[in-house]
Amino acid sequence: MFAASAQKQCPETRPGQGNAMSDRRVLITGNTGRETVRSAIARLQPVVARHAEVLESDLECAKPLPQGDIDLALVVGGDGSILKAARCLAAAGIPTMGVNLGRLGYLAGFLEEDLPEVLPAILSGGGQRVERIMLSVQIDKRDGHHVQETALNDVIVSHGTSHRMIGLTVDVNHQSVATYRGDGVMVATPTGSTAYNLAAGGPILEGRLDAVVITPICPHMLTHRSIVIGADTPVTLRPTEDQMESTCIIDGQIVVPMVAGDVVHVGKSPRRFVLLENSRRSAFETLSEKLHWAHGPRYVT
Repeated sequence: MFAASAQKQCPETRPGQGNAMSDRRVLITGNTGRETVRSAIARLQPVVARHAEVLESDLECAKPLPQGDIDLALVVGGDGSILKAARCLAAAGIPTMGVNLGRLGYLAGFLEEDLPEVLPAILSGGGQRVERIMLSVQIDKRDGHHVQETALNDVIVSHGTSHRMIGLTVDVNHQSVATYRGDGVMVATPTGSTAYNLAAGGPILEGRLDAVVITPICPHMLTHRSIVIGADTPVTLRPTEDQMESTCIIDGQIVVPMVAGDVVHVGKSPRRFVLLENSRRSAFETLSEKLHWAHGPRYVT
């Protein structure tokens, strides 16, 4: 997933000018195909170099992380960049700090101007670090092949290219729960509960909960609602036999076409994503600021 440079050709990792008095190493990454990201990385590099050795990488290239210990990753961009980075950084256990250049910035909780003040404390072990659970996804294909991925936000099984209503049977802990008919079904983590799950009418889960939510998407039945289960509980999503095509979408970024007989297994990943949150505001303040949660109606006077 990660390359070593901000160049599109993805050459080898290029260390920046680090602080000779420090053995800390900071990875700065983002989608460097965007000019705004490249410019922000160029501005952040000397700020970070005052405290640590700087490594650069590009989210859009498929090369491994730089060798050796990395104390912190700065993901420059928006929440989509955080989702993409999480699938690699979580495996290495690297604490991640999002520098928001996007529209929402729910996960990317810091601004560029915050770094000079907060970075020294974070590199000294401070900061508000929260471990977010992730999902392990295995798609058993009818032809015997398997697809395995990891998700930070959600796993969705939806209709295929026909955009017709899909039938999905959901099992929880190997016991049948229901067969849903609608636009699909998602399994979301607490991190993902404020994303598509929220838009689909699902509940908000506190970010540190060890739980997941199963939410039907536009179900064709008024009695079908979300359910919350323990994160350790395995979930199986199985299109009904009459469903000739469907799609599994992981974190809104990985799309796997499915045919009749394919089965999706979702469980708790052994990996956890370490996210640095902005201690200047609580989770509820973030909800209020970013999503206008609990705002009162605006009356015209």
